[in-house]
Amino acid sequence: MLNIAISLSKDIPFYLQSADKFSGFKSLGFITAVNDVVNYLTPKKVVEFFTRAYKALATNGTFIFDISTKYKLEKVLKNNTFTCEDDEVSYIWHNTLLNGKIRMELSVFTKNDDETYTRRDESHLQYIHTKDYILKTLKSVGFSVEVYADFGKKPQQDSHRLHFICKK
Repeated sequence: MLNIAISLSKDIPFYLQSADKFSGFKSLGFITAVNDVVNYLTPKKVVEFFTRAYKALATNGTFIFDISTKYKLEKVLKNNTFTCEDDEVSYIWHNTLLNGKIRMELSVFTKNDDETYTRRDESHLQYIHTKDYILKTLKSVGFSVEVYADFGKKPQQDSHRLHFICKK
């Protein structure tokens, strides 16, 4: 994704860094971490990331990120297998719910020009963070926070995604 962004936006500098090691910036007006970045961090690394983001922002700077909720990971994805079959790409996605995290094993089959398929396997480990834990951690770092669910709605018990808008 970063390579595509770089090819489309020659005037914008892009940096590849681990979220918990985020460094080298100060007085930023805006930081974003979308598509479950925070779910990939252990609780300890969440604190490190939020602390580094806070320090990198200018006064009144904004930090926006999202997470997949505890409900989504434990009740929807849990120990389920999902599949998709299409002419161009197909996948098998198997989840294993562990203590406080979920392992996702994906096999993606992409059609080649010669009508064969190439298989690519991925393994992901996401940590289950509660809304209360995230809010407590953000506030302890110094952020003021607004929380929305599923793109602008009020958070509910069965929300799948939470969006955090944090101000320094």
